[in-house]
Amino acid sequence: MEPNENNIHEKNYKTVMMRIEDGSTIVGKVNIGHRQRLSDIFRDLGEQFIILVDAKRGDNDETVIFINKNSIMWAEPRD
Repeated sequence: MEPNENNIHEKNYKTVMMRIEDGSTIVGKVNIGHRQRLSDIFRDLGEQFIILVDAKRGDNDETVIFINKNSIMWAEPRD
């Protein structure tokens, strides 16, 4: 489905847990927008970074985190 002017800013959050190459685990929400699956975000070659909101990393408070896709070892949908 191609984005159009009506859904380009659609908010459709999915919760994900991921491990990054430094060994830390992060849980947060990714806006998949007009896409149907969380995996579409990871396969999108046009975007190098994934933005997590309400993200928790260790004991840190919830925050926004930008993660380079190259540093992700694995990711798991949580909802």
